[in-house]
Amino acid sequence: MTSQINPNNVDGTYPVAGQPNNTQGFRDNFTNIKTNFSYAETEITDLQNNGIFKAALSGTTLNNNMADNLIYAVKLQDVSYTYVQNTASAGSVPIDYSAGQYQLISTTGPISLSFANWPVSGTAGTVQIAINVTSTAHTLTLPASVTLGTTGIQGYSGGVITFAATGTYQFSFSSVDYGATITIYDLNRPLNYFTNTVNIVATTPSTSKTTGALTVAGGVGIGANLNVGGNLSTYTTANAVAFQALDTGLVSIYAPVVAANTGGALNIVGSTSGAYQPIYNAGSMLHITGNDGVSARVTVDSFGTSQQSAFVQRAARGTAAAPTAVQANDIIARITGSGYGNTGYVLGAGNIGTLGIDFVAMETYTTTSAGSALKLYTSPIGAVTKTLSANVTANVTTFPANVFTSGGNILVTGGAGGVGYTVGTGGTVAQTGNKATGVTLNKQTGEITMQATALSAATIVSFVLTNSTIGANDLLVLQHQSGGTLGAYTINAACAAGSATIYVRNNTAGSLSEALVLRYAVIKGAVA
Repeated sequence: MTSQINPNNVDGTYPVAGQPNNTQGFRDNFTNIKTNFSYAETEITDLQNNGIFKAALSGTTLNNNMADNLIYAVKLQDVSYTYVQNTASAGSVPIDYSAGQYQLISTTGPISLSFANWPVSGTAGTVQIAINVTSTAHTLTLPASVTLGTTGIQGYSGGVITFAATGTYQFSFSSVDYGATITIYDLNRPLNYFTNTVNIVATTPSTSKTTGALTVAGGVGIGANLNVGGNLSTYTTANAVAFQALDTGLVSIYAPVVAANTGGALNIVGSTSGAYQPIYNAGSMLHITGNDGVSARVTVDSFGTSQQSAFVQRAARGTAAAPTAVQANDIIARITGSGYGNTGYVLGAGNIGTLGIDFVAMETYTTTSAGSALKLYTSPIGAVTKTLSANVTANVTTFPANVFTSGGNILVTGGAGGVGYTVGTGGTVAQTGNKATGVTLNKQTGEITMQATALSAATIVSFVLTNSTIGANDLLVLQHQSGGTLGAYTINAACAAGSATIYVRNNTAGSLSEALVLRYAVIKGAVA
C-alpha cells in the first residue's frame, strides 16, 4: 500500500527563534502532525491485521491465516505439515481438511471416513491419512464421493477396503471441487507384492505367450493350487509338458517334453523314477503309459460317458498309442496300488504286489489263454470280454459296499473262511430301565444286553431295536449268547423299515431276573 503520511506538510523552520511568530503557523503545524499520526495509526493497524510475521508482535497473538488468498512465485525450503492425531478410532471418523494435511488414525474397530472443509471449488486440496490397522477385521469404508483411483487398490470392493495384514497404511486424498469428487492414492503398498486377491477383469483369450489378460516374460512360481477355468497349454508343440505326481503336491512339471497326445485330451508319459500317484479324470479321454526306462508297463485309458466306463487298464508292453475304443482283454475298473515294475503294475504276468481293485460288478470265473480270470466291469460294455489273469485273483479279497452281485450261486469251497461279517461291522448296546425299553444300534450285526429285571413265568416281553440297516423284508437272526439260563427262553423278531421288534418268552415255571445277552445278524431278504 502507499502511505498517506506527508512529512513535507510540517514547517520545520517555524517558529523562528528571537522574533514574534504568528500563532496560526503553530496551529497549521500541529494540525498536519496530528493528521500524519492518524495515517500512521491506520497503516500500522492494517499491517498488524493483514501482514505475515515470523513471530507475534508485542501484545498480539500470531495469526498468519491467508484466508485462501493467492501467493505465487514462491520458492520454499524445509517445509513441514501440521500433524493431527485423530481421536476417533472406530465407526465414523471425520477428516477436517483445515486441521492439517497429515492425519493419523489408529483403529479399534472398522472405520468409515467422512471429509469436511475442503478448499473452495476450482482449487486443489490434498490430505494424507495414515491408518494403523490393528486387526484384519478392521475395514475401511470410503465415502461415496471417493470415485477416482480405486481400481487396483488391494482389498478394495464396493467402497470398502479390507486389509490382509495388520500395519500402518498410508493413503492420499485429493479434490478440486470442494469434496464432491475425491481421488484416492495408495501410497505405501508396492505394486509387485500383493496380500489380497488380484483380479484381472480383461477377457482377452491368449493365443501365444505374448497375448492375453496376463503375460509373464519369466517363470511363474506358485506356492499353492493352480485352478484354471480355460485351457492350460505350452507355447509350442515342441514343449509339451510331462507331469509327475510328487509327494509334495498333486501334479508338478517333471520332464522336458513329450509328443502331442495320440487320441487323448491328456497324455502323461511315465519317467524312469516310477514315483506315480493316482490320477483323477472327470470324463474325457485320459491316456497314461507307465515306463521303466526300457518298455511300457501299463496303459490306463478313460473314454468318458460314451463308452460307459470309468477306467480301462491293459498290459501295454510297449504299446504307446491310445486306443479309440475298449479292446478285448482290457480290465474295466478303478485301480490303485503301490510298487513298481514287475512287482507293481504289470498285469497278465509276474506278481501283482499290493494292487487293490474296486469295481461295480463281478462275473464268474472263466478260462482264457491266460488261465482262470475274473471279469470286472464298472458298467455295461456290450460283448467285449474284459479279463484279469489268474495270478491276480488270489489277491482280490475285499469289495466296496453294494458292489458284489451274482446271477447264480455263491459257494464257499473250503478253507478257514466263510460267509458273514468282518471285524468293524458290528457293535454293542445295553438296555436301560427294564426289559421292554427300546435300544438303538445301527449295525448289521451286534450284541444287545437286556436289563436284569424280572420276567414272569410263561410271559412274553417285547422291545424295539432301532436299526437303519434293517429293511421291511429282511431277516433278523437271533441267538441267546450268554447272561442267563440257556435254553430257558424263546426269542423271535419281526422286521420293519429301520427297526425290528424282538420278542423274548420265559419258558420256565418261575420268574427269571437275568441280563440276557442276545447276538443278532441282519440278512437281506425279498418277497418278490
